[in-house]
Amino acid sequence: MLLSTNALPYKKNDGVLKKRRVAVTQRPRGLRTGVEIAEVLAEAGAFKINLEVPFTHTSGLRAPAYLNCRNLPDAVRRDLLKDLMLLSNLRDRRTVVVGVQNGGAIWSKALAEQLGRDHASVRKEVKLDEGWIEGVDVSDRDAFLIEDVCNSGGSTGKAIRHLEAVGARVIGCCALFAYSKVDMYRFFNERFGIPFRCLAELFDFGGPMARRGLPEEEWDKVLAGASNPQAWHDTWVAAHPGS
Repeated sequence: MLLSTNALPYKKNDGVLKKRRVAVTQRPRGLRTGVEIAEVLAEAGAFKINLEVPFTHTSGLRAPAYLNCRNLPDAVRRDLLKDLMLLSNLRDRRTVVVGVQNGGAIWSKALAEQLGRDHASVRKEVKLDEGWIEGVDVSDRDAFLIEDVCNSGGSTGKAIRHLEAVGARVIGCCALFAYSKVDMYRFFNERFGIPFRCLAELFDFGGPMARRGLPEEEWDKVLAGASNPQAWHDTWVAAHPGS
């Protein structure tokens, strides 16, 4: 069962986290719902399911579902960028918009250009002569992180640590898609003390995929993969040795 964001483990006496919870739970006016966004992405063919030959995520885990946000129609991309602007709610013009390469950096750059903000990105691999960060100097500046897809939060968490290592203050993270909002809320608040937001999550795709003929039993298997990614991966690998 999907938990309410009000059940998240915030410290009662931490005023910063209390304020951040309000920022997470209030949905900006004009922002489409997760189901509406999932419907558009499903129609665009961006959301894929394959139980027989699962997808390999950045974490190395096999998973039955995958969202590809890189080859979307222009109209879909423009509307998603508008949603991202509303959800990120970046009012301070001094905040640097930062993306995680490669997928997140595409959206962060577009968002920064639209808002007229400075931009930087976190590389997947370090360059000895240039470091982990590409773009403007983020030291002693607020940074807002953009991702396209958050599965486990691992790669995004590494990006946060790289930013903090050079003196940036990461004030939040926003993604187009997450497997579970609640899991990512908890991950980012407990590990880093920052709010996390996303436009859509896996549960939002249930109706859109059913309307496109996906059997209920297959969707249940997809949800099982999201509820315990490591167990789903281990089970699939055990059943397909050498794959």
